[in-house]
Amino acid sequence: MRKLFLFCLCAIVGCSTKESTPLIHVGSDQMFSMEAEKVDIAEFCGSVEAVALETSDESIIGVVDDIVAYDDKIVLLWEGKCSVFNKDGSFVANVGVKGNGPNEYGWFEYVFISSEGNIVLYDSSKNKLFHYDTLGNFILANEIPVRLSNSRGAFMPDKSSIGFYMPDKGYCSDWKMIQFVGLDGSVGDSIVVPSKLTKPSNVNWYFKECSFVEYENGTRVKYTFNDTVYNVVANKEGYSLDPAMVFDLGKYSAIENAREKSFQAMMTSARYNPFDYMAKIELLGESAKYLFFAANGSKEFFYDKSMDVIHRYAFVNDKSEEIIPLKIDKSGYIWMIKELDNDCNPQVLYCKIR
Repeated sequence: MRKLFLFCLCAIVGCSTKESTPLIHVGSDQMFSMEAEKVDIAEFCGSVEAVALETSDESIIGVVDDIVAYDDKIVLLWEGKCSVFNKDGSFVANVGVKGNGPNEYGWFEYVFISSEGNIVLYDSSKNKLFHYDTLGNFILANEIPVRLSNSRGAFMPDKSSIGFYMPDKGYCSDWKMIQFVGLDGSVGDSIVVPSKLTKPSNVNWYFKECSFVEYENGTRVKYTFNDTVYNVVANKEGYSLDPAMVFDLGKYSAIENAREKSFQAMMTSARYNPFDYMAKIELLGESAKYLFFAANGSKEFFYDKSMDVIHRYAFVNDKSEEIIPLKIDKSGYIWMIKELDNDCNPQVLYCKIR
């Protein structure tokens, strides 16, 4: 129903730019052909908590895009809307009122929790940050003076600002950056995300080009067409990117280095798909021991830093049914959604990685 490629976690201590940047070797002959090992998620994480979401006329939800847990609440972002449940599954409220009024929202794209414990939602249709309490009551709305509706992702590096990934200007340049915005809507610092590839001006990319991992010690960023993973670092001037690790593509590096030629070929042949020949790496999640990532968009891997070993995995439950995580949060929890066969709301499953 939804293709979300998630992915266990890893603690990798951030390195300064003066130190050597560790390599994660992914370019071996075996990696992309290795069989996925079935990993019992209960053994990997310990006990798995299952929350049956209350189903009523006002609490029916659709496809879940994001989950944020705070204290005893579970906040769900789904199909441009937001709903709050207690951790026992009982329904609390649908957040906000949809409409064209000054305090009404159009489409919620991202959800965060502020330092005050309030729900902060970015409305991509109105380019505003809406603030609500955890009971869904409206507090205020802040208009953002720069347009961010074409952003392809967002993260909260601290409790005072949000970083929006802006891949290009009007889908026609190689310009890409992270634009930071205060929770009051004020425009802050911006940083460029490095790329090894220059995008042809008349080629559109309609996929997530930059992946973010929020973990216990901060935020990591990786651009799809750059093999370096960066730490987002706050400093006196604002924010900067420091190299943390590099994916060594081995035999795939020759393919990666030929990507620009691939795009030139794509422009002359509608059937040519350069993405078939790429070892694209997307970050999925991180914990104290593991880094989870996807390669070529459909294969799930985790890197065990202590053993310096890569595994390909498939999470399964006690019935050997495959489970695809929706999210791995900064506290090391894996969040999953289990659709039910009847007309009830789905179950929310979560567990903490050991």
